[in-house]
Amino acid sequence: MPHPAELDPPELAHHLPLLLRHHCALSPSSPIQIPSPPFPSPRTLSLPQTQQYLVEHFLGRSERDEGARSWRRAFWRRVTKGIEAGFEERRREGDGERVEDEEVHPDILESMVDFLSTPSSTADSDAPGVSTRTYYWGDLSAPPTSWRSIKTKEEGRMISGGTTGLRTWQACIALSNHLLAHPAPILSANRILELGAGVGLLSLVAARVLQDQDAKEGTEGRRIVATDVDEKVLEMLRGNIALNSLDDLVKAESLDWELASDPATGQDALRAWEDAVFDGGGRAELIIGADIVYDPSLAGHLAATLRWLLQRRNSSKTPEALIAGTVRSEETWALFLEECRSRQLVVEAVPLQTLPDSSGLVGAEGWEGEGEVRLVRIVAS
Repeated sequence: MPHPAELDPPELAHHLPLLLRHHCALSPSSPIQIPSPPFPSPRTLSLPQTQQYLVEHFLGRSERDEGARSWRRAFWRRVTKGIEAGFEERRREGDGERVEDEEVHPDILESMVDFLSTPSSTADSDAPGVSTRTYYWGDLSAPPTSWRSIKTKEEGRMISGGTTGLRTWQACIALSNHLLAHPAPILSANRILELGAGVGLLSLVAARVLQDQDAKEGTEGRRIVATDVDEKVLEMLRGNIALNSLDDLVKAESLDWELASDPATGQDALRAWEDAVFDGGGRAELIIGADIVYDPSLAGHLAATLRWLLQRRNSSKTPEALIAGTVRSEETWALFLEECRSRQLVVEAVPLQTLPDSSGLVGAEGWEGEGEVRLVRIVAS
């Protein structure tokens, strides 16, 4: 077996663990779009120690659910083609005698044969259907068993069942990484509310941050309420909360933004809703939302909901909102900000932070037309 020094240190210590995170998150939407790096060069792929890493960490940690089969099949096809190309490259470099004694690892071949021989019930696209994804974060140089993680069951397609809420989107990954790099807003809030939570990744990451911080003190008195309005989305959201055993910290509730725009009964309905979801325990001190600014017809309702949530009432802490959006339309983003300002809300742009050395979450890459992710902090004037 070649000496470990024959592997470039970045590929061994950084790129392969980062590739593992892409693999577990089924991201990008097609494995062909995974850039190189972190996808190893053919020469690196062909080395025995690289193949052994793939066998030990990728095959052993793969979610084998049906929705991911098309994605996994395309991933391992790219791996095996890369290994064979690496063998040829090394032969041309004069390493033929050693290469003749090497072959594609039998476990990789077995996995490839398994994926090719079993038909998938999903479409021919590499994009996964409903599947389980694992989002990891933590030091890439540490053993993968030490990484923190959240699992989600979600849809791989952009729109399913008439909603976009059954999958994780780009701004959710960005805001999750921002809060991991700068967790102070989470740690200083006893009550957190997420708007348009979808499958729940953002709320679940926040809950994991609270768990880690309060490992010794406990999380008594803490509550995260993840909200959405679509029943199919709420069903998947509740399943993901249970999947991560976070029922004691997070609960899913229906919230219709149009209530805040109803001058007759909306305020009373919201007050009763808030008392119910927080067990009469006061207001949310932190409101979070990601990829919820996309429909201009909802911009006013969203701003009205934020206005109601951010009113200070019976609390010594001024509530704040952190809203991240992928700007697919400058006009829609500008309309949302104007709707907020027209309701005496103060909007401040916030630079997105990331964890060092790509140690945060990966995911939601690979769709055409994705724009810049922006983050704003909103408070009542």
